[in-house]
Amino acid sequence: MRRTAIYAAVALFIGVLGVSWLTHGRGVVHNDPARHISIPQALTVPLQVQAAYNGTTIFFRYRWPSPRPGIFHDVLRYDGKAWVVRGATVAGPQPDGLHEDRVAMMVDDGRVPEFGRYGGYVAIGHRLAGTANEVPGREVQAHPYLGQRLGLDEGTKYLPGTRSNINDWASTLPEAEQQALISAGYFLDLWHWRANRSNPMGVADDQMVAAGRLSDAGRGAYTTNWDSAKRQPRLMFNPARVERSALNFDAIVQGRIGQDDVYALREDEAVPFDPALAWRDGDTIPRRILRTSQGSRADIAVSGRARWTDGFWEVTLSRRMDTGNPRDDKIFVERGLYQLAFAIHREATGGRWHYVSLPVTLGLGRDATIQATRF
Repeated sequence: MRRTAIYAAVALFIGVLGVSWLTHGRGVVHNDPARHISIPQALTVPLQVQAAYNGTTIFFRYRWPSPRPGIFHDVLRYDGKAWVVRGATVAGPQPDGLHEDRVAMMVDDGRVPEFGRYGGYVAIGHRLAGTANEVPGREVQAHPYLGQRLGLDEGTKYLPGTRSNINDWASTLPEAEQQALISAGYFLDLWHWRANRSNPMGVADDQMVAAGRLSDAGRGAYTTNWDSAKRQPRLMFNPARVERSALNFDAIVQGRIGQDDVYALREDEAVPFDPALAWRDGDTIPRRILRTSQGSRADIAVSGRARWTDGFWEVTLSRRMDTGNPRDDKIFVERGLYQLAFAIHREATGGRWHYVSLPVTLGLGRDATIQATRF
């Protein structure tokens, strides 16, 4: 009996070992659009970062590979009968390539506990949009603080200390306590460069993460080009300025419109939409109107030209070290030590389907992972 038990145990062990060998490396996660899961073919992407400062301004230079320049975002396409939106966010790459390339950087000065260990993961809260159990946007809009007060319409990143229960996205602290946390520096500064919605205007979007992913005070570099009452664009290209009223959808998807062509709809190169023109199937107008950003939200500039060349983006951003907005921005000072975490969007991926880094340190005159050069 004992020998039989030993044989059975050995057979079971060998069987389990065989199953483990055959399934090793396959994991338990697979592509599942219904649950918002999409796994990229390239699991890692190299990102190079340099920093420099002169006592007044700080510069960050980013370089990363991208197979093609993602310079388009969502658009309005005429299908021969009506104007329809193309380019909605999906799990993984957008099929028509209609999602812009982006680089984002979170900055902390040591006042957000655990950010130096977990980076952006510290802001991945309960029922985040794009996760398998995301909270419906209508519930966020109905929330008295997140929706009615802050204007959020989806479950965004947030810091755990802004909730009374970190396992409940809706359990926000009272507004007075939220403001006290921000005054104490409990927020992340978020630099957000977008190839379509900000780069043509020579800026990056200046944002922050606290009770949600929020924008700094002021006006952003883009707004929506859609007249919901008339079901048509609000503006179109000014043919007197750019020699056309619209782009061609096939030319966009096939990559025949490049960085040196007019591809973004700037407010100063647009006129009111004319429904009486002889619009043809395939005529396309950007769904975003670009404009001059204002206030604290306009603090981050593109230095030089952000360009895609030979398979790589090279982007340099600059900002005053002290913006005068300590409730929106992390202030950079000589001998300061900071924590940074990065994100890259490429190959038409939006939402949560992007590459993220663990945190690294930045030193201004101090040893760190990235040592900013004084000049």
